[in-house]
Order: sequence, then C-alpha cells, then structure tokens
Amino acid sequence: MGLNYDMQLIMSDVLNITQLVGVATSVWTIEASGKRPLLLIDSVCVTISHMIIAILVAKFDKDWPARRATGWTSVAFLLSYNRQVGFISLVVTQPSSF
Repeated sequence: MGLNYDMQLIMSDVLNITQLVGVATSVWTIEASGKRPLLLIDSVCVTISHMIIAILVAKFDKDWPARRATGWTSVAFLLSYNRQVGFISLVVTQPSSF
C-alpha cells in the first residue's frame, strides 16, 4: 500500500494493537447486547472493509507512490477490518453461557 519498510514495521504493531482492542471491547459488549446482533453487524462491517480494500488495491496497485492518500485510506480500512475480526473472534468462540 505504498508504505516504506519502517512504516510497515510500525503498522504491524498497530494492527496487533487494534485487534487486541477489538477483543478487549467485545468482552463488555457481549453481555450488553448479545451475540447475534454483534455477529451480524460485525460481519457486515468486515465485508464492507474487505471489499473497499480489495477495490483500492486492485485499482491503484501499480501507482502507490503517486496515490499516498489512497494508500492511507486502504490502511485505515485495514485497521477497521482487523479490529472487527478481533471483535468477531471472541463473539464466535465464547460459549453461550458467557
């Protein structure tokens, strides 16, 4: 997505932190709203984020240096995607009596 090597290393840590935030916040929201609504909403969010990333990468893959804003938009949706995947992972794996 047009990031240099140092920024790629930093973003790998940021991605892990966003997934941790997703998992941590799901602990409290599962109790408040239940599993099914969370799973449906997060599935839609993950699908939209993934589709936008796929479209941007397919369209601008050859020209990232000239499209820095588009690259950072892809990164933002990747962070959103990763947070939602972290959120869904706990929703799906917890037993019903949680």
